[in-house]
Amino acid sequence: MIALLDGDVMVYACGFASEENVYELTLGNEIHEFRYKRDLDDWVRLNVADGEKYTVEKIVKVPPKSHSFHNARQLLNKTLERVSAKDFKIYLTGKNNFRDKVATIRGYKAHRDKPAKPVHYEELKQYLIDTFDAEVVDGMEADDAMAIKQMEHYTNLDDYTVICSIDKDLDQVPGWHYNWNKDELYKITEDYALRYYAKQMLTGDSTDNILGIPGMGPKKAEKLIAEVAVDDLPNVIMGAYKKAFSDKSVYSKYNIPETMSWEDIYNETDKLIRIKWTLDD
Repeated sequence: MIALLDGDVMVYACGFASEENVYELTLGNEIHEFRYKRDLDDWVRLNVADGEKYTVEKIVKVPPKSHSFHNARQLLNKTLERVSAKDFKIYLTGKNNFRDKVATIRGYKAHRDKPAKPVHYEELKQYLIDTFDAEVVDGMEADDAMAIKQMEHYTNLDDYTVICSIDKDLDQVPGWHYNWNKDELYKITEDYALRYYAKQMLTGDSTDNILGIPGMGPKKAEKLIAEVAVDDLPNVIMGAYKKAFSDKSVYSKYNIPETMSWEDIYNETDKLIRIKWTLDD
């Protein structure tokens, strides 16, 4: 078994795990430090009179970068032991993700605030590259690279690789998966993977700023495809897009360019949602 690890998640998880956020309260000449906001609130309620002025500052205490490196080694070793891997590969997302150019209706992940990064973010990425030969993937995402590698060897009886991540989008990919947050090792069938993709096509993905079918929630999507044969799923999805977007009067509500047809909307969503199984996808 070869473990395919999501280096993007590793960097954030291991970097933040080594940092400590504290709240520093200044009241007159006194300074009090609290690990948790709830403890600060409790202290204020018991010790600060109405109208008494104080200030609070959130401070990140940053240990040496070696602490982040230790967290990464520990996560890697525990994961490899848990999935009984004889080898592994770590993947990191590089630059020029094709989805950024595909997205015209809404910017891909553009609604997100600029994410906070661990203080040792760059050092930890470089550590994974230098120490564990992590692969930096340009043109697509680490998710795609892991999926392509898994599908190179996938058959229903093949236990050659296991995708290790906490990203549920990867459930579009058949084969073994391991979620290290839940300590859950599970196998995705091809039927389930295709149905999971179909559901995401219908609902869109609010996390990644992908529209989908307006008003189509998970339960409604599951009901729509529940009795549909896998081979017929594309027709059902296209039918839902045609029904939702043939009337261009809805376009302005969702900032869809008037020049787009329902087929254009379908094709764009497919390219954004679909995790690559091959380089040609």
